[in-house]
Amino acid sequence: QTSYTAGTFLFPIFALLYLMHSNPYDLDIGAVSAGAFEDLIENTPKRDTSLYLMSLYMHDFDGKGRNYPPEIRDTVRRFTEMFFREAMLFQISGGHMILVADIKKDPDYETSSMNLLEAFYEIYPKYRLDYKLVYTPMFDKLTRENEYVGFITYLHGQMTENEFKIAKEEDVEKYLRHKYILSEMTDINDKQNMDDERVEVYCQPVYNINTGTYDTAEALMRLRLPDTGMVFPDEFIPIAEQIRVIHTLTKIILSKTCRQIRTFLDEGYALKRISVNFSVYDIEEDDFCASVEEIIKSSGISFDKIAIEITESQNERDYELVKERLGMLKDSGIKFYLDDFGTGYSNLQKVFCRVLV
Repeated sequence: QTSYTAGTFLFPIFALLYLMHSNPYDLDIGAVSAGAFEDLIENTPKRDTSLYLMSLYMHDFDGKGRNYPPEIRDTVRRFTEMFFREAMLFQISGGHMILVADIKKDPDYETSSMNLLEAFYEIYPKYRLDYKLVYTPMFDKLTRENEYVGFITYLHGQMTENEFKIAKEEDVEKYLRHKYILSEMTDINDKQNMDDERVEVYCQPVYNINTGTYDTAEALMRLRLPDTGMVFPDEFIPIAEQIRVIHTLTKIILSKTCRQIRTFLDEGYALKRISVNFSVYDIEEDDFCASVEEIIKSSGISFDKIAIEITESQNERDYELVKERLGMLKDSGIKFYLDDFGTGYSNLQKVFCRVLV
């Protein structure tokens, strides 16, 4: 009954498919595979065809391995002729489906797609299943690279639950920039070069009102990429954490900061310490403690010249891990600071009190 209810909600949104060639076909949901979708996009320029894509994503069905009962096919048939004369339905993943309309065969596709959306909104209050809906025309840049699945997935990441979006040209530009930054950070992670010129460190001095001097500083990370120039943390840090390359970036910044401290000291500057921001994802890495100690030792500076600033978390597992890892480093002389923990997991404040004591 649950599967039938969920399926009844899902399929009135989309029309029945029109099979173009012998691609794998799912009889339970009436959709061809993601591979067939890629083939369709690849061959679209050759056929001089323009398509309109309607995407539905429901995370409740992603990776759940649920099978839809045969009754769903009857529901699909009842709604087929209401919206499009000919359309193709593709299952990209368990919870992601894309309906493709051929504009030449369905010249009223805009009206039809809006009617489909109205039908969706009429059904939603009954079942209340979270969704993300994306409508997108074809864009030359995406068609050439066959990037629609990646593009729509990117838009999903920018949307809140139960949101509808019509993709625009500026969304494409943002996606391509996102993809480029992601590829550059992946390359930085693969190379593991602590001198990588794409990762830059800037030291922001901190004024000591007691001594009237700038004797501490905070290391700020920036990326400078060939095609984009300067990229700021609010853009690249979430990507780095998502694809788990943040630890490599942090190690590069720590290494460059330590060497700069060595230079400052050699030039006679009175410098107490410089703080470096660490993500909780850094602390999750098995080599966190070893890599921090090795980088500082190899630079030739004392451990008390470095402070580690931990960004906040609301996860109890992070609390236990931070407690363990900082406990391993507490005797080294490294200073620890909390960054914006006022709204985070308050027990971490207790961890830092114990470490500092």
